[in-house]
Amino acid sequence: MLELEPRLAQHSMAIPTQYPVMVIGGAEDKVNGRDILTAFFENAGGADAIIGVVPCASREPSIVGDRYYQIFQGMGAKQVQILDIRLPGECDETRWLEILRACTGVFITGRPTPPLLPCGR
Repeated sequence: MLELEPRLAQHSMAIPTQYPVMVIGGAEDKVNGRDILTAFFENAGGADAIIGVVPCASREPSIVGDRYYQIFQGMGAKQVQILDIRLPGECDETRWLEILRACTGVFITGRPTPPLLPCGR
């Protein structure tokens, strides 16, 4: 009998991670209790956290990224990196992959739109 190997098995689709990944629409509480943000921060390592923030699907990624930068720095993260990836073709660039490898948590904010979907493959 002919067996076909699944097409997806031929290509690596993701980098295995050892850290939490939070994908959120952006309407979470950023001012008062910050329950969701605090839970993510703690799971990413608390004061030892190296957090990557991906402000995707935003008209103002610099402003959105800076807001989360300020929040996580204020919580005491060791380091916060903004990954301002604007085009799907940028996703596999070495500069972003190196940052991701160093992260203990990745926070993705915004609603991915169809043009961004190939980025996550």
